Parts: sequence; C-alpha cells; structure tokens
Amino acid sequence: MRMLATITMAAICSNADAIENYKCVIGKAYELSDSGDLKVSALAKGYIGAEFVVDKGTGRMIGLISNYNASGKPAVLDPGGNDQAFKVITVYKPKTTVDYLQVHEFRDEPKKPFLFVTNWTVLSGVCIPY
Repeated sequence: MRMLATITMAAICSNADAIENYKCVIGKAYELSDSGDLKVSALAKGYIGAEFVVDKGTGRMIGLISNYNASGKPAVLDPGGNDQAFKVITVYKPKTTVDYLQVHEFRDEPKKPFLFVTNWTVLSGVCIPY
C-alpha cells in the first residue's frame, strides 16, 4: 500500500513539474482599421508594458488580460513543444466572441514571442517560463 502511494505521488509531482506557466509582457497593440490594415491602437496603448500570466495546463490567463469568467472558458488547442506553438482559444457566449493566444514555445531563446487576438485588437510581446 505504501509503495502504491509513493508511485502515485511521484506521478502527480512529475506531471505538476511538466506544466509551466508563462509570464507575458505586452510590447505592441494594434487594431483593425476600416481598410483592413493593422494600425497602432490608440485605445489599446494602455496595454503596452502590462503583464499577464498563462497557466499552460488550463489556458487560463490572469492579469490585465483575463480569459476565464462566467461567459468564457479557455481551451488548450495545442500544448506546444519543440516544434509547435502553445495555442489557446476562448469562446465567449451568449454573443459569440473568440480570443486566441499563441506562444512560440519552440523558440530556443528564453523569451518566447506571443500573439493575442481579441475582437479587433492584436497584442504582441514576449513570454518567459514562470
């Protein structure tokens, strides 16, 4: 019985260690113009320099950007890895809106570039394991 408990705890701890969080800093903010181009967003300038944290296990984002509430639940589409980006999509109801986060986890550098799209706004910056 003691052996089973030890094996179970080791499995839980190794899974917990495998899940990282990201701490992200927003560097640029753009919005979609009427002509279809991305332009620097005057409204989203308050986002620049702001931080948020992403839980890689659930896709939940907290900080200036949050994607988990009564109307929206994030879903990890791809956990990422050496050759894939980490991807999260959040669908909000009853009026359907969608947020999308992609972190280029496959990059060798400690700072991983990210792209976040919400409504007409596109935010970019870098994330570090946290």
